[in-house]
This record gives sequence, C-alpha cells and structure tokens, in this order.
Amino acid sequence: MTDASHKSMDDIMSLCKRRGFVYQASEIYGGINGFWDYGPLGAQLKKNLRDAWWEDMIMNPCWGRKGPDGERVRCVPLETCIIQNPKVWEASGHVGGFNDPMVDDKETKGRFRADHLLGSRRRPDSSELNPLDCRDQGRSAEDRGSARILY
Repeated sequence: MTDASHKSMDDIMSLCKRRGFVYQASEIYGGINGFWDYGPLGAQLKKNLRDAWWEDMIMNPCWGRKGPDGERVRCVPLETCIIQNPKVWEASGHVGGFNDPMVDDKETKGRFRADHLLGSRRRPDSSELNPLDCRDQGRSAEDRGSARILY
C-alpha cells in the first residue's frame, strides 16, 4: 500500500472513533489487532446490516425462487464462535487447505497467486508450475512455493 492509502485508512479510523462507530478492543491497554468494539452508532449500523443480510439470505434466499427440486430454497442459520480449538480448524481443512501457489515476477519483483495469472496452468502430470510470464509473454516468472491465504 502507498503512504496515501495508509493515511486515508488512518483518517477513516479516526473519524469512526470520533463519531462513536468503532474502537480497537482493549485500546486503553494497548489493543488487540483484529478485534473491535462497537460504539452506539457502530452497534446500530452493524445491526442494520445484519438484519438486511438476514432478510435477504436466510428469510428469502434466492429471491424466493424455487430450487432444483421444485421446492423453496431453505437456509438454516447456525451461529458459532470464530475463536475455536485449533483441532476444529484442522478438521475443517482450514489449516492445511489454504495454501496457494505463489509466483514472483522477476522484472517487477511482484508476487502473485498463480491462479490469478492469465494462462496459469500446472505442467501435465506434475505439481510444478510452468515458468509463466506475468504480463506480456516476454518476462519470466518463478515458482515461489505457497502461501497461506484464507480469503
């Protein structure tokens, strides 16, 4: 990210704090990255977004259309904690299943997910990546293993 985008995000977070939308969890004790507390306006905004999502995705899925069996599509809600015992994440495949092949562009020094490059293919009968060029078929790329990406 550029300095301008960092500054912009800092400005947005500062505004959200001043207006009472969101605060970093345990902020007065140094905070915890990735955890947030909602102020009065933030709590209401979160509730409104959740209610709109709930109506569209749970109460009226697929905009009321019938599913392949001719019956109305039904969604069954389930709410659990995100913080789980590590064995849960292993059993669900979240630990071992999110490794994506990465490729480095030798010219720009950029790093890309191999599946995001045009023409990205594995060699037949191999787990190796083709040394694909990254943009114009004239530059080479190099396999850099994999990275754990959850999104």
